[in-house]
Amino acid sequence: MRIILCGAPFELVLARTSDPPAIGESSDTNRTITIDPSYPLEVRNETLCHEIVHMMLAMTGLCHNLTEQQEEAVAQGIGLALAHLVKHNPDLIAILTKEKT
Repeated sequence: MRIILCGAPFELVLARTSDPPAIGESSDTNRTITIDPSYPLEVRNETLCHEIVHMMLAMTGLCHNLTEQQEEAVAQGIGLALAHLVKHNPDLIAILTKEKT
């Protein structure tokens, strides 16, 4: 599946990661996000949001202002918040993408 992040196409791959036991991994160079499909849906969704935050930080250059530990903390916190926002507000995507009529 292809997704667009910060105007760039990324391939979303459901497969085991190259570094188990990591649930997800991402590469701004290869423009891929890989999520291990063997985990429960909620864990996969939280991990996907976590990896999306990493890629947003990389694509905007904000990762250069953070240490590795700081970036991981931001991805963990914002990724979890984003996953919960989408989960608990299922109509949100429709509201954000609906053209005003």
